[in-house]
Amino acid sequence: MVATFTAEEILEITTGRLAQGMMPDENEAAEICIDTREIKEGAWFVALRGDRFDGHDFLGDAFASGALGCIVSERGSYPIASSSFPLIAVDDTMIALKSLARNWRRRLSPTVVAVTGSKKQPFGVVTQLMARVMSSSFDEQLHFLPPSAVLPVGDALSCLLAMDEVSRYCLFELTPRSIEELSLFCGALTPNILIVTNEGYSDLKAGAAGGDAIEALAEVLANMDTRKKMVISEDPPGTEMQKFASVFPGRFEIYSETAENPIVGSAFAENRELAQHLWCVFTAAREMGVDEAEVLSLLSMENA
Repeated sequence: MVATFTAEEILEITTGRLAQGMMPDENEAAEICIDTREIKEGAWFVALRGDRFDGHDFLGDAFASGALGCIVSERGSYPIASSSFPLIAVDDTMIALKSLARNWRRRLSPTVVAVTGSKKQPFGVVTQLMARVMSSSFDEQLHFLPPSAVLPVGDALSCLLAMDEVSRYCLFELTPRSIEELSLFCGALTPNILIVTNEGYSDLKAGAAGGDAIEALAEVLANMDTRKKMVISEDPPGTEMQKFASVFPGRFEIYSETAENPIVGSAFAENRELAQHLWCVFTAAREMGVDEAEVLSLLSMENA
């Protein structure tokens, strides 16, 4: 079952108010949709606003498609004729969508792995390797979210709401275009494990306001799951990873070529970039309880 919410739950989670219409039955839980072309009868429509569209222009379409009601931004009036059709007004519909996604993520309580990705190459090497290991180990319990580089933020949050109750693990490639977008993604996902790749760190810097990768990374760390969290880093050159590691209230592991690193003694050690990628995946998988020998075997097969 995907995410469903009653009107009362939506009001509480989003701190919204009933701006128009009548409250649905208190026990009537419904799915969330952001596109009237795909809305199911009896679902809630969230009227998002983008650079080239405004979901509030489609409230009538949502009503005609059989929506249970709409979540809208606070406005003086709304272009819909029905006086009984419920409209829940919030300060910002994108923030409301994030709050609903975050609530659903907390209800399911999966282990969320976020990988910093690159806009130049969505589905990067580390993401692909991580997906391979997690798919092999967790099979149907894995929910794989499309990289944020290929999706608008609203669609990415909707994908999180599509996670069903059997999903115990979630993998997501994070490539934000701004600090605000980063806050939305991580505020909803609250990752347990964050893998910071060298390319991903560069894109964090490029996507951050003012080019401040430190500010961007701090935003991610501030939104991680407070119950159990771990950062794994390839140690991009010229960063302050060691500084973060000293103050981060959780486990923080940075790549190093020591005897404890199982990749160093393997055939992959000659390629330092690949060795860093493999070490990140190995460390994350081990943290999730995957057998070390199984992980090394899978990585060897993948890179043979």
